Amino acid sequence: MPLQQSVEHDERRQLINSNVQDRTSDTKIEEKEAKKEAFRKYLDASGVLDALTKVLAELYEQNDKPFSALE
Repeated sequence: MPLQQSVEHDERRQLINSNVQDRTSDTKIEEKEAKKEAFRKYLDASGVLDALTKVLAELYEQNDKPFSALE
């Protein structure tokens, strides 16, 4: 195989490998986002988000706040 054809072949192979890696990476990102969304829906359906929001709002509205976060 002449040198020019060899270089072109290597470039094509690298491009194909790069495209496969990009698709694999995109799939992993999509899977991660889907898991995060499923977990968020679980927290919402189980009432955890509402309970957490309520507690945090009550803490924020308290009048006697400590001077130090460690108190």
